[in-house]
Amino acid sequence: MRIRATSSAERDLVGIRRYISVDNPRAAQRVVGRIRSSAMRLVDQPEIGRPGERDGTREWVVSGLPYIIVYRVDWTRAEIVLLNVFHGAQDR
Repeated sequence: MRIRATSSAERDLVGIRRYISVDNPRAAQRVVGRIRSSAMRLVDQPEIGRPGERDGTREWVVSGLPYIIVYRVDWTRAEIVLLNVFHGAQDR
């Protein structure tokens, strides 16, 4: 399995980094790094996340952070597709 982030997921990460950077640029870098590291866990355990709100998706809560990674598993291409990353308090 490999990880592929959609442009939407990448935009979400940029937005998270920008938002946190206003107060603490170093923390922003750490948070985004932790989100990316958490996503890498999906390579070994693609079904670890709970079933998502949208059909065919799963959601993985980033440990120790209020962020949720929305993804789908494409078994035919052996890839995990990151669809979105959002704060748990956000409306979807």
